[in-house]
Amino acid sequence: MEEQEKCALTPQQLVELGAFLSIKKNEKNKIRLGVQAAIAKVRFDIPDVLKQAELSYDAMLQACPGIQSVKVRLLIFAVDIEYDDAVIPPTLWEDLVNQQASPALLAYLEAALSALIDSVSAQD
Repeated sequence: MEEQEKCALTPQQLVELGAFLSIKKNEKNKIRLGVQAAIAKVRFDIPDVLKQAELSYDAMLQACPGIQSVKVRLLIFAVDIEYDDAVIPPTLWEDLVNQQASPALLAYLEAALSALIDSVSAQD
């Protein structure tokens, strides 16, 4: 079994992406995040395993724990996400868009990165 690639993308870097996000609608287990177009200019050191998988953004998000469905809405620069609030407490969305690196948010993002890499590795 190959050793899992160290993810150069960190939870803290993901928290910084919150600067490009806003909460447009927030209902029970559903959230619409507004996304600024400038997010496309942000560059991170993405692990090779993720680059090779060539996943769409919605597929990457759906690999994260607690994410049930994702719909990218290009025309309105938004992402609709249905999630399990037992896994992702609603306060984590607030922490993300406010770029508050709370221990709970960092722990979730670390688990999400690991789950994403594991799901891509399992497809090989």
